[in-house]
Amino acid sequence: MDTAGNLYVSEDKVGQVVQIIVPDLEAPPPPGNLVADPPSWTATNAFALTWENPLDPSGISGAYLKIGDSPNLITEGTFYAGEEIAQVAGIPAPGPGAFPAYVWLEDGVGNADPRAAVSTTLHYDAQPPMSMASVLTTTRVAPISVTWTVTDSHSGVDSVALWVKAGEEGSWVDSGLRHRAGGEFFVEGASDGLFLYPPGGEGIYYFATLAVDRTGNAEPVPTGAGDAHTYCKTWQRAYLPLVWKAAP
Repeated sequence: MDTAGNLYVSEDKVGQVVQIIVPDLEAPPPPGNLVADPPSWTATNAFALTWENPLDPSGISGAYLKIGDSPNLITEGTFYAGEEIAQVAGIPAPGPGAFPAYVWLEDGVGNADPRAAVSTTLHYDAQPPMSMASVLTTTRVAPISVTWTVTDSHSGVDSVALWVKAGEEGSWVDSGLRHRAGGEFFVEGASDGLFLYPPGGEGIYYFATLAVDRTGNAEPVPTGAGDAHTYCKTWQRAYLPLVWKAAP
């Protein structure tokens, strides 16, 4: 058998050599154990694909890669040449989201079949969630009820934190109130909830939310007036009685 997979059989018949040649006409079997690195959501748009090569009479001379729809033609894939190649690195996803990546192989005599492709998924998310806080413009009830909504279209929401600023000249601080991902969060869609903030006294309170997704993308720390504000009138000022005394 030669390196092209052709089988030669010789027989000595009446001083003649009979040679039987069996050419390699079959495409390689599917690659095994195809995995993407990183295997889950990442904010870095560069992936490596690794796999195990099957046995082939002609050996493996290259690999085809297609991201998106499953391949039907060899020409749909990008070809990476290499003897017994078993990894392709630096592959970008076409954008934020989850995308199937298909790999199939070519042997030493050019046989390849996209029907032998196997797939894994690239997960890319560099976009932070979008959240918003809402509150009544005036409140006389403590704690203050702050409602919030959040959306994330890719890796899903991991947490939503309430930030607060007391007074126009105050500084934004993390209130310590936080909702973490649970059954209410999904990879796609919106969610909402409620924070109960205990004010420190009368005055104007500004609120904003800061959401983080499962990839680690976070909204910026709030500035300015934030999302919403309320004037808290829960605490009433107490006045001492004024006593008039007649002059002697």
